[in-house]
Amino acid sequence: MAYVVLAALVIAGIGYLFQKYINNKLWQRSVQEVMESNRQGVTTLQVQLKEKNQRLKGAARGIEQMTDQEQIAHAVVHYNVLANMVVYFENGNFYPKRASKDKTAEETVVGKEREGIVNPHINSATGVKVFDMYVPFTTKDGLRGWLVEEVPVNQMMEDFAISFHGDKGFSYVVDTEGQILMRSINLNSNLTVNNLFDAIDPLHVHGRGKEKLQNALQTGKIGWAVMPFEKKSSLLVYCPVEQDSDWYMISLIDKEEVNKNASQILAATAILIVALVTLVTALLHIMLWQRGRADKQMVKHWKYTDHLFNAVSEGMALVTPGTPYYFVSMNEAAKHISGQWGKRKVVGGAFLDEIYLEDREQTEKIFSIAANEGKRIPFAFRILDSDGKIVPVTGCVEKNIDYNGKTVLLLRYGPVAGNSDPGRIEGKKPLSQYGKRRVLVADDNVLTREMLKNMMEKMGITTETAVNGQDALDKVKTQTGNYYDLIFMEIHMPIMNGYEAAYQIRSLDRMDAKTIPIIAMSTDDLSKSPETISLTGMNDCLSKPFGKEKLQELMNRYLTVF
Repeated sequence: MAYVVLAALVIAGIGYLFQKYINNKLWQRSVQEVMESNRQGVTTLQVQLKEKNQRLKGAARGIEQMTDQEQIAHAVVHYNVLANMVVYFENGNFYPKRASKDKTAEETVVGKEREGIVNPHINSATGVKVFDMYVPFTTKDGLRGWLVEEVPVNQMMEDFAISFHGDKGFSYVVDTEGQILMRSINLNSNLTVNNLFDAIDPLHVHGRGKEKLQNALQTGKIGWAVMPFEKKSSLLVYCPVEQDSDWYMISLIDKEEVNKNASQILAATAILIVALVTLVTALLHIMLWQRGRADKQMVKHWKYTDHLFNAVSEGMALVTPGTPYYFVSMNEAAKHISGQWGKRKVVGGAFLDEIYLEDREQTEKIFSIAANEGKRIPFAFRILDSDGKIVPVTGCVEKNIDYNGKTVLLLRYGPVAGNSDPGRIEGKKPLSQYGKRRVLVADDNVLTREMLKNMMEKMGITTETAVNGQDALDKVKTQTGNYYDLIFMEIHMPIMNGYEAAYQIRSLDRMDAKTIPIIAMSTDDLSKSPETISLTGMNDCLSKPFGKEKLQELMNRYLTVF
């Protein structure tokens, strides 16, 4: 009874600690989900800004080749129709003539030496809230100008605004001073506050919460905080937008909304712990009663198993599941074979030590697969007997349990009569036409992962997998340089999508991260979005479904064929 009470107390204590652990993990997961939603919003905004910037640069380069003012005016009319572009010249000229000047934009961009963004403001001519992207240029005759694209803020927010936790969470775009530039079209978003810091309790965290957040925005940091926003304890995450701006995306959600799911899970966990304590108490009574009987039956089982083990006519042995595979025991047939080979000890010797040197690496791989994956695998290798003669041996290896309940490898083997050729043994895996290559497949669909892995391993290529973009990024980060030779990246994945993962990989401060080929995958027609694929750092695309021929074509394109 004392043991039962002690066990119940231990389980209850473990349950309490487990609840605290689960609560902490659920909170961390919730924070990561909000941060991921915020990062996806930032990425979408960055992609749109990059596309507009590239379009502006292309148009500006075209204008630079012109000298005739009428030609320039005609070109700008065309650009204005396509993307609401206008041109300001340092001599005061403005095109197209039919458009009206935005004084704020003109005063901001004229004189600027490099491209940039004009923060959201009210267009002095139209009264619409807009922001502007601009690129400076110089015509062939030396006239300086600035090509400006005007973007309505409402239109931009509809394109990238994010929501999460059943639309309870929302986002703002602010500058480093906290001034709200764009606000989410969400019912929970305050439409009256103009500065983020005005809605935050200035006395939070001993009077320094607001100061810490301001410092984080000023220094370009990524992070999160819990602070009173409009008198509600809220989770706030922040990430810089960059792209030649001082913009930040801020996502907010009431802390109570974040904790709702966690509370339900913790309540269910508490019920489970109580049930577990009750069950364990009952089981302990039964187990203590059966223990004596089980010990006696186990002794009988060992004796019977040993009898059967030695009754087998072929060589059988148990070895440890790790290199160099030491002998645990051998049957009589295996002892006879060992006597033929001479030097090997019956127990305690290393199995790999007697194998012909050229066959050790392949044998170790086979044994490793059997130990790690639990597969039964045939093998063929060569052994040197006591006279130095090469003896071919065949058999199979599989994972098993020894008499003491420990994991071992079970070997069945015997010499091959009439074959002492030290050359190639049948069944050895041929070299890949691509050499020793390693490929990473990132896809949340298990069937796609397994299909690709199977197809490439048939080509002799080592294949590793990742279940989402974050998993792929983590695998690249943790490996040394030039570890992967090629990456297949699904676009639509949870946690972190393929675009973001590719962009983050390219951002790593490593040479191989800049050059490793990344292939985008999707059921979408990726050929229709080459700019997006290129902007995120990907090299090519593979539309699903695909066959072996298409895969082979990509492998030949990005992996050197021997």
